[in-house]
Amino acid sequence: MTISNKVFVVFYDGACTLCQKTKQEIEKWDKHQVLTWRSIEDPSILEEYPFLKEDRIQQEMHLLEEGTYLYTGFAAVKRILQLFPAGKIFTPLLYFPGADWAGEQVYKQIAKNRHLLLGEKCPSGACEIKSDSFDRNS
Repeated sequence: MTISNKVFVVFYDGACTLCQKTKQEIEKWDKHQVLTWRSIEDPSILEEYPFLKEDRIQQEMHLLEEGTYLYTGFAAVKRILQLFPAGKIFTPLLYFPGADWAGEQVYKQIAKNRHLLLGEKCPSGACEIKSDSFDRNS
């Protein structure tokens, strides 16, 4: 099975400006529409995908591959990068010793501070994530 035949669903925060901009950039790579984007703001998400945990999808992006494998946070970013030629140039860097640990730390910092990174506040307030929600998972 080729990647273009696989089904990938990305669960992202559709109310967050940084998340929206990230989605727009990734869509530029996704010429064959390999990814299906679902905003966690959609009230039917938790009914359609009962294995998702509301507190976790609020904290980090999730990627569901073929309805069986769920990637979260940095692992989701890493998998998305592997899907597209533009992202594959980074793939060798992702396999250096310590890359997963470092990637997780960077991902957590970006997620915790995403409203500051854009130089603007999210209009909905959705970008306000309490830092202790990540710290308990560290």
